[in-house]
Parts: sequence; structure tokens; C-alpha cells
Amino acid sequence: MNAPPAGREAVNAPFPEPLNASRRLLPANCDLNKSGSLKIMLKKILAVMAMLFAAASFAAVDVNKGTAADLDGIKGVGPAMSKRILDARKEGEFKDWPDFMQRVKGVKEKKAGKLSAEGLTVNGKTFGGTAGEAVAAKAEKPAKAAAAKPAKP
Repeated sequence: MNAPPAGREAVNAPFPEPLNASRRLLPANCDLNKSGSLKIMLKKILAVMAMLFAAASFAAVDVNKGTAADLDGIKGVGPAMSKRILDARKEGEFKDWPDFMQRVKGVKEKKAGKLSAEGLTVNGKTFGGTAGEAVAAKAEKPAKAAAAKPAKP
């Protein structure tokens, strides 16, 4: 019978004891028997991974750059609205929220506020400035009307 090649043991030699899979993944100075420190470390790693996943899932979608699938991912935007947004976008990019609300049927201030809260943006801006201006304009109207009417004697 031929001798095994140099550096190799004979075929009938016993196999080394199988290693625990978790032992191979852990640093050499990590002790599995310490009072749950490994469990705590793993829980922290899982918590960080969960937070990263949550942050990635709440990415803002810009109406000027998002695809139909991106827009459908926003709560409150279905296939019909995403089609209306894409059709209106073919005419040109949306300048701001008022332009978006004017050109897309079914989006008024209330709906725009909800969509913005879910992560929809127009040119990177969330909805809010227009609503504040509209409320201020409404507050000025009664004040002007009261000033225009003369008091009754």
C-alpha cells in the first residue's frame, strides 16, 4: 500500500471532535458560561439591526423622483393615485406642495398633510408651510371684515 502524501495523516485516523458552530463565530476570549453576557450582547446586536431596518423602511419618497412602486409604498397612496401623480409629473416636475395639490386630483390640504406625515416630499420639503399660511390668511379675513364694517350707533 502507498504511503499518504507528506503532511497528511492516514485515512483511518480519527476525525477531530466537531466544533460547536457558535464557538467558531465568537472571539477567542469570549466565554459562553459567563452569566448571560453573550445573550445580552446578541440582544443588543439584534436591537441595533431592528432599528436600522426601521429607519430604512421609513425613507422619504420625493414625488418628482419616486417610481410607481415607491409611491405605492406610502400609506394613503394606492395604484390609482400613483398613476395620477406620474401622469401629472409627465407635464413637468412639481415645484412645491401647492403645485402638487393643484395638479393631482384628490389631494387637498388634509390629504397632503397625511401623505407628508407618511414620508412623501415635494422637492425634499414636507408639507406644512402652505397649511400655516392658509390658516393665517383665514384668520386675517375676519379681522379685515370686522374693520371694514362700521359699528352701528
